[in-house]
Amino acid sequence: LSGVASCPPDQLFSAVGAGLVASGVVTDAAGNSANLSSNPFNIQFAAPTITVTLSPAANANGWNNGPVTAHFVCDENGQPLAGCPADIVTATEGANLTVSGSVTDASGVSASVTSALFNIDLTPPVLTLAAPNGASAVFVSPVNLTGSAMDALAGVDTVTCANAPASLLAASVACTVALTQGPNSIDAVATDRAGNTTTLSLPLQ
Repeated sequence: LSGVASCPPDQLFSAVGAGLVASGVVTDAAGNSANLSSNPFNIQFAAPTITVTLSPAANANGWNNGPVTAHFVCDENGQPLAGCPADIVTATEGANLTVSGSVTDASGVSASVTSALFNIDLTPPVLTLAAPNGASAVFVSPVNLTGSAMDALAGVDTVTCANAPASLLAASVACTVALTQGPNSIDAVATDRAGNTTTLSLPLQ
């Protein structure tokens, strides 16, 4: 009837937020006014991100010999995002293991991540070693010792006899050790690629 006297100008919302509301007042020439508010709305400028890191780091052979912890970090618009997965600890043996996680922001947008492959071996290798014919008394020095070293998961990395490298061919072990007159105790150590060790003491005289 009297016409509009004033109408709110456009409103610019430029900050990230949730539950935002635009409101305004319109007035006619007779001095009547009306208020209006929009439905709540959300603004986000970037999708959520999620990353995962593994600790401890694997050894030079790519193996761990203990539990591995996956830690997740979730971010949105440069700020930490609630609902990020808790740390996941993997304590079971296996090769090419992975851990996955996901997060969803307030607007329902999700992000997910899968860790790099990792390997865990908790079991020491199996080592056998004996003098020729299984004898415990020998009459020559040095003596040639033979045996085997096996590791079903990571594989055997090294074997030593009396602190000297042994010959390792497939699962067969051979080493030559100098003895002194009288009782001797020869220590042999097998180490797998994950760093687990087995020590064997062989008494000879």
